[in-house]
Amino acid sequence: MTKKMQSIKSNTSGKERISKVLKHNGMCHQSYKIYTSMDKALQFLLKGELYFSDGSKWNDMLDRKQMADKASYALCTSYSTKENVAMWMLYGDKNGTNGAVLNLTRTCISNIVNVQELQICKVARGFKDEVLESLDKTDSFDIFCTDIVYTSEVKNDGKKMKITCNGENVTIDKHWLDSDEIFSKKYEWRYESESRIVIKFSDAVQGKIKRYKEEIEEENKKDKEGCKNAYLVIKLCVPKYRSIKEGRVIRSPVYKGNISFGIDSALLNEIQW
Repeated sequence: MTKKMQSIKSNTSGKERISKVLKHNGMCHQSYKIYTSMDKALQFLLKGELYFSDGSKWNDMLDRKQMADKASYALCTSYSTKENVAMWMLYGDKNGTNGAVLNLTRTCISNIVNVQELQICKVARGFKDEVLESLDKTDSFDIFCTDIVYTSEVKNDGKKMKITCNGENVTIDKHWLDSDEIFSKKYEWRYESESRIVIKFSDAVQGKIKRYKEEIEEENKKDKEGCKNAYLVIKLCVPKYRSIKEGRVIRSPVYKGNISFGIDSALLNEIQW
């Protein structure tokens, strides 16, 4: 039976309830669009591999801080059923000329959040991914998908915050957003319609990740082996990925890559930037 979205308006009794509703709704969308490069789209289709970031290189500086404060790794998707020009411009590889969208299904998202193993990897352009450690899910990490809430200030009340999600608006106590499982962005980012797949690690694993990052930073400073700009990612290998068909890959409307896989954008020949 298809899951039904829950109303956030009737579940404002605290951050635990809001978190539960957002996570439930995060698993209920018809589609999950990942704006990425054609190379990474094919890497998923051929190998089932997905990369999760700590957000430190994201363009939303407040979101960078939020991800660091909540010690999270994430993969961002858009639940909009239509393509978005701004998303193509921001996240399509090489200004869109090598951009692609992976339009994933609810079943695929379920497979992702139920992955039992992952790898902590060091990556650098032109180098093969280096697996620093492989982890089993038991007592070491958790994965969930949650909708993002978009926030705006409430005039003359610094303790309240207006949040928007899935077309619903509600005013809540500001401190409810402090939950490690609730992720928010300013209302100006509302066009992204984001559901975020999040990985949270145990304290022990977080300590290891911190040490790995420090080691990579030192290597970048020395740059003796061409590892400058190397960074740490979390890599998942998703089962049953072969069920994703070619029609689930959409080429950017300004795509100029050598790979013809996928289908044309609905905006092909209609825009320039």
